[in-house]
Amino acid sequence: MFRHILILLLMLCLPLQVAAQTLLGKKVESKQTAPIREEPPSGYFRLPGEELGKTQTSNHYTISKERTLQYLFSTQTWVYLQPSAPGQNDEPSGWTYWGETGSADSPNFSIASEASQSSSGQE
Repeated sequence: MFRHILILLLMLCLPLQVAAQTLLGKKVESKQTAPIREEPPSGYFRLPGEELGKTQTSNHYTISKERTLQYLFSTQTWVYLQPSAPGQNDEPSGWTYWGETGSADSPNFSIASEASQSSSGQE
């Protein structure tokens, strides 16, 4: 009986393999401020790296790296952002939380459309 309960618990805790789109190379727009960190969570306690700064609302960034972190009941995606618009050179590059893996939406960012990128470049 104990073996059956253990197998059931293990099956419930295993992460589902979700066909997630890659975010590499995508340009994103910040919906709100979010911390930019030196490293995503790591180590035994999964503590994020030192905060280098914050994203600025409506600024555009390019995703150059992506990392998936598995927890007991969830899987998170962290992305490495680099400022991609002129005049953002003073902003730091670094890691930030994207959201739950398998979700196309992020609480902090939206994928920048070509129209919004070209109109922001013309202003």
